[in-house]
Amino acid sequence: PRGLFGRKAKSTVSAEEVETDIHGVDFNQLIAEAVGKQQYKRAVRLHYLKSLKLLSDREWIDWRPHKTNYEYIRELKNPDMVPDFRRLTSLFEYVWY
Repeated sequence: PRGLFGRKAKSTVSAEEVETDIHGVDFNQLIAEAVGKQQYKRAVRLHYLKSLKLLSDREWIDWRPHKTNYEYIRELKNPDMVPDFRRLTSLFEYVWY
């Protein structure tokens, strides 16, 4: 598709759009696009959001757009996953922030 003045329109979804509804996102496609464009920081963020989606789908967390990462750790309903999810969160935050 062409945008204004004949330039190619953006096909990527913004981070804000992803964060407002993680359940309607094709994370595999967005991650592949980010890696293909060497946007590795974005790819890591998308992987983390995909993890939140999977946890929410299993009803192990109650996903909400404005919760903090540590709120998810505290509410995780599968105690065996807490150490791994805490480590994943720490690694994500190291890369993102």
